[in-house]
Amino acid sequence: MKNVSTAIMPGTIPEIIKMSRVIHEFEQTGLNYFILHTSQHYSHEIIVCSLDRPGLHDARYNLNTGSAPHKDQTGMILMEIENVLIAKRPGTVTVVLVMRWGG
Repeated sequence: MKNVSTAIMPGTIPEIIKMSRVIHEFEQTGLNYFILHTSQHYSHEIIVCSLDRPGLHDARYNLNTGSAPHKDQTGMILMEIENVLIAKRPGTVTVVLVMRWGG
């Protein structure tokens, strides 16, 4: 049977925090996964301070999208995610969305 991997894709600090328990379980059970960080919160210090778990801030793929107008950042993220997913072909993809509606 093929060793299927899961792509875990956090982008912001709230998403990293929400995914920390899932990642911990993947590590504990030996499941094959990789982290594809969109780097919407691109400060290494913020990520490390937000989550005290080894490995999470050392994503295998870091898209380095940084700060840009929302439409530009979204476009860059989608293009880069597609490149990684086509190359790695994970069996599953886990995405956490933090949505804010402003007025």
